[in-house]
Amino acid sequence: MNNITFTYNQEAALAAGQSAFINESGAYVVTIQEAKYMTSSGGAESIEFSVEADDGKKANYLNVYTKKKDGTPNKFGVNMTRVSHQ
Repeated sequence: MNNITFTYNQEAALAAGQSAFINESGAYVVTIQEAKYMTSSGGAESIEFSVEADDGKKANYLNVYTKKKDGTPNKFGVNMTRVSHQ
């Protein structure tokens, strides 16, 4: 049987928990990388976004539902899609 030795590297351990994705809720200034119109299997309609924040972190598969499955507007989603651009 071979003995295996593990060596702790604090710098590597701290970096392992970091990602290039947004992992905290809040308001972010982002650039939309991709936007797709989607219809769920139940009939609800959404816009799916992939975005990148100013600090380089990304978020994918963000769905903003604009229409409910019964066809009525989802006011929360409609209000969220009113974005400003520069």
